[in-house]
Amino acid sequence: MANLEKTSREIHKVLRATWRCYDVDTEHCGKAGVGDAVRQRALCTDLTIVGPALLNETSLGPVVINGSLFDTGKPVLVVPKGAEATLSPRRVLVGWDSRVEASRSVREALDLLSGAEEVRVAVVDPEATCTGNGAEPGADIAAYLTRHGARVSVDRLASGGKPVATVLAQHAIDTSADVIVMGAYGSRRLRERLFVQDGAPTLFQALLRWSPTLIPSRRKVAAKRAGFAKLTRNLQAPSRRTFPGRL
Repeated sequence: MANLEKTSREIHKVLRATWRCYDVDTEHCGKAGVGDAVRQRALCTDLTIVGPALLNETSLGPVVINGSLFDTGKPVLVVPKGAEATLSPRRVLVGWDSRVEASRSVREALDLLSGAEEVRVAVVDPEATCTGNGAEPGADIAAYLTRHGARVSVDRLASGGKPVATVLAQHAIDTSADVIVMGAYGSRRLRERLFVQDGAPTLFQALLRWSPTLIPSRRKVAAKRAGFAKLTRNLQAPSRRTFPGRL
């Protein structure tokens, strides 16, 4: 509590010097209540910013991201170590897959995209179809952004068998992108929570690989996956079983 009050006073001091309207809210709770505390506040905000100090907290970072992003549908700006937070980026990379999550992220970032000097829409392993990506993958979202004043180009990338997150992260480096705009996981709720609680989301392992504390060791990941596989087999067993402890 003493550390919390000290941090609150320091934040008040910084914000007072900016002459902006602000409010500082603190809450002391257990880890189980952090996600809900963040969710309540994120629901009434335009944007949640998650900085490197919180990302390095492997026990709290995923819980905060889960509460602010998956439980609200509101946008989240993730700022890794060594990066500078900005809402006026010069170059932006948009990860596009013609899904609802990607469309929502683009809509939430329209002001940011229309003010950028360069916007690159990246489509990984696109397939031209009459539905979904359309006959010319990426052209539809590029036209939409152009109508809103953005300067857009489309990059169609081949994954070569690599994860999409890895391809996007490397392309962001190659194009000197300041910000990546993309949708969150479109999986079912259980799978989203498993991704977050596995130590670090798969996406973060690629995008934030320079933050080693976010990347769990292979041994720990293998152990957790083995434990989940065993739990799944038990849940699917025809006989009735009792599972002690917490799930």
